[in-house]
Formats: sequence, C-alpha cells, structure tokens
Amino acid sequence: MGYRGHENTVKPDNEYPKKGAAMKRFAIALNGRIAEARNNLAYTLRKQGPENYDEALKHYNRAIALKPELDEPYMYRGVLYVQMSKKSLALEDHSTLRLC
Repeated sequence: MGYRGHENTVKPDNEYPKKGAAMKRFAIALNGRIAEARNNLAYTLRKQGPENYDEALKHYNRAIALKPELDEPYMYRGVLYVQMSKKSLALEDHSTLRLC
C-alpha cells in the first residue's frame, strides 16, 4: 500500500539509521532548496525514533514552505504529530491532502 503510485515504498525500520547520514548529506548538498529532499530527510529522521522528531518536524516544515502543493510532507508530518501526541495538528495536516 502506498500513495499516488508509490506502492511498496515502505522499508523495514532497521534500514533507516544507516541511511540517515547519507540522506542528510544529500539534502544539505542540495542546499535545502528541494522540497522532496527535505521530505525524504524528515521521513528518515522520523523513522529513526523519538530523539529525532524535533529535527524531522523542522525538515517537514521546510519542505512544505518550499512546495506547499506537495502532499507527502503533510501526510508524513501528520504521522509525526500523532507520534508526538499532537492529534489535532495531525488532523489539520491530513485534512489538507487531496484524494486521488
């Protein structure tokens, strides 16, 4: 299950810590201007655990600021908000998603 043609993109959690540093270098190399890179970095940080939630949130926010029409940062930031026990913010993000 996935979103908009990205089926089967979820990987086991144990793959994320080793990829986190590479994703961060990639996003920084792009000078933080590409929303998709910020979203991917945030996703990787979120999957690494609660100690990375604040940094993940920063990158989701930046991805949204760069490209507000991109659905994925809203969807995954909503998931992050649930994990942070901020359900009202999660519902707000998920209400912005366009249904296929």
